[in-house]
Amino acid sequence: MPTTYWMYFLSEIQLIETYKQATGEDGFLDPNNPSDVTLATHSIYLYLMPCRLQIWYSLLNDVFGMAFFVGKPNVELNEAMSLSAARRFDMVFKCAPDLYTRDKNSNGERFVMERDGKKHILRLESFEE
Repeated sequence: MPTTYWMYFLSEIQLIETYKQATGEDGFLDPNNPSDVTLATHSIYLYLMPCRLQIWYSLLNDVFGMAFFVGKPNVELNEAMSLSAARRFDMVFKCAPDLYTRDKNSNGERFVMERDGKKHILRLESFEE
């Protein structure tokens, strides 16, 4: 199982704002409405394709949002994705992805990213009935 991944995280508010900026629509999208968050996420997903991309519901430091796993795991950023995919990611997210390391003490649902000397914990969410 891979240990390092390139990832973007967008909170629900950031997802809606990114969607509005990308489409130019200033509609009544509500970050507290799951249907609106799903619409924004799906639209971003369609724009970014074709590329290696997985999207997961997740929590980053207890903030709910979506984690976008991009490119190949366990490689340097310049080897992780094609140049055309990197350009699309940059147009949407306006920055490079963060490098996350899978937490060895989890079953693949927790990841750690260090920034500014602080550890940030990302946890993938699953929904069970």
